[in-house]
Amino acid sequence: MASRPPVCREHVRSRILMDCLGPSQQQRSADWGVLVVDPITVKVLSSACTVSDLVEHGFSLVEDLWKNREPQPEAEAVYFISPTEDSIDKLVSDFTSEQPLYLKAHVYFSSAPSSKILTTLREHAKFVNRLVALKELNLEFLILGDHAFTTDSSRALRLVAESIDDRGVAQMSQELTVIAKRLTTFFLCMKMKPRLRFHRCASDAIKQKSSRRSLSEELASLVYEQLDNYSQQGLEFPTNQACDLLIVDRSFDLVAPLIHEWTYESLCYDLIPMQGCVYKYCITNNRNEQEEKEVLLDEKDKLWVELRYLHIAEALLHISQRTEEFRAKNQASTLREDKDTPRLGNSSSGTQHIRRLVQSLPQYREQLSNIATHATLAEDLNSEIKSRSLNIVGKLEQDIVHGKASSKELLKLFETHSLHRIDKLRLLLCYCATQGEKFDPSTRLKWMRLAGLSADDMSAISSLEFLQQKGETDSSKSWPLTFSKRRGQAFVRKERTSLTGESWELSGFEPRIHSVVKDLICNELPLDVFPSFSENVRGEEGIQDSRRNATSGSVRSTTGHWAKRQTNKSMLSTPTELKDAFSEQTRKPKRTLVIFVIGGMSHSETRVAHEACVTLEHDVILGSTSLDTPAEFIENLKRARGEESSSI
Repeated sequence: MASRPPVCREHVRSRILMDCLGPSQQQRSADWGVLVVDPITVKVLSSACTVSDLVEHGFSLVEDLWKNREPQPEAEAVYFISPTEDSIDKLVSDFTSEQPLYLKAHVYFSSAPSSKILTTLREHAKFVNRLVALKELNLEFLILGDHAFTTDSSRALRLVAESIDDRGVAQMSQELTVIAKRLTTFFLCMKMKPRLRFHRCASDAIKQKSSRRSLSEELASLVYEQLDNYSQQGLEFPTNQACDLLIVDRSFDLVAPLIHEWTYESLCYDLIPMQGCVYKYCITNNRNEQEEKEVLLDEKDKLWVELRYLHIAEALLHISQRTEEFRAKNQASTLREDKDTPRLGNSSSGTQHIRRLVQSLPQYREQLSNIATHATLAEDLNSEIKSRSLNIVGKLEQDIVHGKASSKELLKLFETHSLHRIDKLRLLLCYCATQGEKFDPSTRLKWMRLAGLSADDMSAISSLEFLQQKGETDSSKSWPLTFSKRRGQAFVRKERTSLTGESWELSGFEPRIHSVVKDLICNELPLDVFPSFSENVRGEEGIQDSRRNATSGSVRSTTGHWAKRQTNKSMLSTPTELKDAFSEQTRKPKRTLVIFVIGGMSHSETRVAHEACVTLEHDVILGSTSLDTPAEFIENLKRARGEESSSI
């Protein structure tokens, strides 16, 4: 039986509706009000609430704080804004001008305002006279479902690079403070006090001799300080550490955001030009004309929820089965195809059949449209996979990251196949991330010409090599989360399986977070690699030694077609076996595990959080500064080192 999921979205939605929109509705004299948001809070609002939520609470209009707005002197306005100086200036000006925009102001801040901000508000009597409520909601993060969230910090990968060579220390500190504030609001909203840990790689260990902390440790320090300050104010907040927060940066695993992940959701965002969660496609209408259609792929789409974490081959089979089930079981479909259906006018039974047909039409159309959407999406994915030879690309990627292929195989593929430019670049980046050596200038120029890449493309490789310096873990550590630098001795990743226990071709790669989650649950993360910022990482229960020995095993073969089903022979491969392995831990009180990645996370890593909740029966939440597709991550790589990265 699966554990209850971490209800992140419901927490945020409840916080907005019950603590902001609900009270303001009760306090308003009019039935309808105006909701005013800024660029930060509009994202927070849209990530958790729907338009119907707003309408139900009496809001017919949502306004942008930064745009010119028509005065509504009879309306009361609810401001859900971030407490920045610019936002406060706009707020005050709405009520201190000759003609105030609104009758009353209900102000809710996304995070705690500074004393300077509060002093500024007190100084404006006209505003204070119209102020009904002033409260902080502690909501300055974006929810991406029940298992993931982001702080919406797109520059964070550059912070990781700057932390290596000490460039832009002052600006880095300022931006890291913003990330820490937003991460802190997550725990305040969820009412969880975390036990803090961070990842220390080899380069960070060297920096211990200096006075400046590593990036992960600095963020842990800032979060600890802000949570401590909140607790000392006497505000309602748990005193016991009810969850674990582990902070890592993107150099921890540079392969996960680059390699092709063969699950349905990951491929959709990787191969299809989506706008957020909006999928656009064309259909032929009744007039035989092409018509564009937009569909939201979110939790309201039950079929999307069923398919999103399945291997693409499994998802295609599932769509096909659902189509056949629909044809066989749907009442309207059956009525249309039933040869024995009475004709109109033959008897009263014919009228009854028609009535049942009409009654079932809305549901029939909705189900049919939903299945048709995913059938079209699956067709688009198949087309992309075939046209870009991604089955061949995917196999070589798997072989490279598992140490079974070298530059020789890469060179041969480039010479024999006409590949998409971005796929060639991703292959090269995977190769660089797992070889442990840099390209010299002549080799770099050779690969650039052979793959047909630009100088801008090669800057991504330069940045990745630079970040790789930080990610290399000391070989003396007991926790083997490194790729071997010698071929044939690659880090052994356990074969991934579906929730039904079946495995699929090209699904052998697991992000490193997968191992971290399991070791966190078993309290086996070594303290020398993952030290604690809190005073007592082992907790009150007294766990066993946190060091674990490296395990050995064989890397499975990834030969064959991408959609080939494999026989599962690996240890602890089924959900039942995994549950048995963690049975000792599941008898203890379960702690929520939160892993935060500085520099962006991938869809494959959010899938790990979901599967851990279902398979290991633990609440696992993955947070990051952003959620990136492979193309977005590569663009961030190109900008990671500023002007220096543009050189070949």
